[in-house]
Amino acid sequence: TNKRLAAENAALRTALSMYVRGADSLHLDNIYTLMDSTNVDTTGVIRKYQYFEAKVVSNSLANENNFITIEKGSRQGVKKDMAVAGPNGIVGQVVAVSENYSLVMSLLNHNSRVSGMLRKSKMPGLIEWDGKYPNILTLSNIPKRTKVAKGDTVVTSNYSCNYPEGLMVGRVININQDDPSSNN
Repeated sequence: TNKRLAAENAALRTALSMYVRGADSLHLDNIYTLMDSTNVDTTGVIRKYQYFEAKVVSNSLANENNFITIEKGSRQGVKKDMAVAGPNGIVGQVVAVSENYSLVMSLLNHNSRVSGMLRKSKMPGLIEWDGKYPNILTLSNIPKRTKVAKGDTVVTSNYSCNYPEGLMVGRVININQDDPSSNN
């Protein structure tokens, strides 16, 4: 039943993304979502994103460079560089694909960089992981003049190559000011 519902949710989310503006920022429970930047369906309509459900086979959190293996591959339409999101927001990017499995570079990887922004001000920045805590990412390069408060929502920006704008990344829990002489 769960597999059937996850497949149905992915199909519905794909259909919604064609007709409803902002549908790609919907969050569905209990599925991981893969998004492709160019896809033409059987009617010739170009969809910016296509959604698939996928089961996580393995996941690491304790390494400097963490990866996730999912149970979907090239036979199911997964391609390298597809973005991966889950019910709580973005997860990572597909870096390798076999016939039935794919390797996802997690956001918890020193090589992962995503363009994000503060939802309220639309101020873009760079999202990276410092390798310390698996539940904390860093949003940097935000101008000091930008008002940032604890609890502000961080989402993907329109500068992101793989992710649609507005997908959840997290919330601000701490604000650090770098060098007082710099503008960022």
